[in-house]
Amino acid sequence: LRIVDARHQEEILVSIRGNEPFRGWANYGAVTARRLAANFPDAAFGADIVVASNLPRAAGVSSSSALVVGLA
Repeated sequence: LRIVDARHQEEILVSIRGNEPFRGWANYGAVTARRLAANFPDAAFGADIVVASNLPRAAGVSSSSALVVGLA
């Protein structure tokens, strides 16, 4: 799974079997993907996802919740 933050030009690659830690927004993407893979082990897995948002990071406006819901 590849997730790109288009606004900040950041990219992560997530392995559903991996456990490498991520920081910041990337951790929300990794945890969401791994939880879905664990809950649906027979489902096909893989995507290229690009997100862009004008919600400020770490400002208490639920940007992390918006990211998780959008990815799920």
